[in-house]
Amino acid sequence: MTTPFEPDCSLDTEGFRALVRALLKGGIREGQGVLMAAVAAGEFPTMTMEERKEIARALSEEALGRVPLVISAQHTDPRQAIELCRYAEDLGIDAVQMGPTYHESSQTEDDVLRFYRHVADHTDIGFMIYNTYWKGFNHTPHIMPGLLEIKNVVSMKWAAPTEWQYREMLRFYGDRLAFMDNMNVHVWGHMHGTVGFLSHPGNFWPEHEVEVWRLLEEKRYEEANARLLKLNYPFYDLIHEVASSSGIVDANVTKAAVEMVGLPAGPSRPPARELTDRERFKLRELLVGAGVPMDRT
Repeated sequence: MTTPFEPDCSLDTEGFRALVRALLKGGIREGQGVLMAAVAAGEFPTMTMEERKEIARALSEEALGRVPLVISAQHTDPRQAIELCRYAEDLGIDAVQMGPTYHESSQTEDDVLRFYRHVADHTDIGFMIYNTYWKGFNHTPHIMPGLLEIKNVVSMKWAAPTEWQYREMLRFYGDRLAFMDNMNVHVWGHMHGTVGFLSHPGNFWPEHEVEVWRLLEEKRYEEANARLLKLNYPFYDLIHEVASSSGIVDANVTKAAVEMVGLPAGPSRPPARELTDRERFKLRELLVGAGVPMDRT
């Protein structure tokens, strides 16, 4: 989920609540979806501790018991990560997104496991491990025995620098963890054992993503791929195009699409930039051409 902000970049909590309700109405429910909030696409690195807690509370109040819930507890300070974990646990949220301390690119496997164990010693909430290998640390099969000893670890938000590593992790550990595809290889990943995929388009067309998931589960892969070719892949192509001049694109393209269909979005916080007029025109053409409902008000 994206995090709506007011024009002055302050938190728009009521807008966020409206987004949660729109996604529930669009079919994101138990068994066919998970809501993840205040994660990368939700701009968590720009948010204060209190803002992250406020989003977690709003998510819980709007959706608890209707769909599994995840928030990010990633932080460079283990005390802050523990505080977020405990807060989410008290709210009844199912899991937290957890990753290495993202400032230290030279950390070793022992460092990463030590951090996870330390946080796990203070909470019982589930961990969705986020493999952001592009930020300096790569969870390889070598770390998995130690990782699986940590009781909290239940899932992995999965991307890998090579096809071999992506496949081998699913081959050897797919029966131990819930792997969520984070490389937009929806069909190929599902064929190898992923049990979900991360979705930016779900923010503005949840029904489409629910249908893609249904087709994957029914192994109607050609039909699923046809839908992905029409919306998802061109959408992510545009994200990469914007990234060629601005590397911070976890939220701004998606928020522009959310705003275009009439849902709360607002600006992205600096240093992310807003889309140019040309980029917005191209995005609107893409959405209309893919059949996205353009009025969700």
